[in-house]
Amino acid sequence: MDTVPLTNLARWLAAPDRVERLADLAQGWRDQEVVVTLAPVASADDGFGAHLRRSFLAALAPGASAPARAGRACPWDPPCALDIFLREQLRVGGDGLPKPYVLCWQQTGPQIAVTLRLFGTACDWAPAAAEALVAGLTGILPWPRALPGQHSPPAILDRQMPQLPLPDLPDAPLTLCLITPMDDEGAKTDRDLAARLL
Repeated sequence: MDTVPLTNLARWLAAPDRVERLADLAQGWRDQEVVVTLAPVASADDGFGAHLRRSFLAALAPGASAPARAGRACPWDPPCALDIFLREQLRVGGDGLPKPYVLCWQQTGPQIAVTLRLFGTACDWAPAAAEALVAGLTGILPWPRALPGQHSPPAILDRQMPQLPLPDLPDAPLTLCLITPMDDEGAKTDRDLAARLL
């Protein structure tokens, strides 16, 4: 647990703006993608995603503060990218906020598309995240273990940061379903878990 006072980012996350209408929520929604296309010589399996995540986070470390590299809150304002993408924000005893990104990959024929999708305030760190993703793929990821038969980093064919459209919400009443990765190891019962989701 952190022993330093709340950072400015933590204070902001702890008291988000109140949204009364779904249209206002849609206007405030932010997400950003980074898509890197690779040309490997071997096929990836289910374990490839773990290698992607570790190499991405490791590439963020050289530009991070010493406390962030040690797993504590970054004292910089704004905080370093490692603090944003690795440390669980607002964790005090129970579960903190979900990580503000999703990292996935898809193989289509001889190519692999690696997609890093950022959400909310984390979009402000998109340039650093894009550079770290490429650096992790080219200089950190252990390719012979991640893709047996791939002895060196594959060629990077393309890197894009497409602009994603805002959600288009109708005027009619609708149901909003929130789906998020969640660490439920602290839940004692299904009821406890459900209560945290409401």
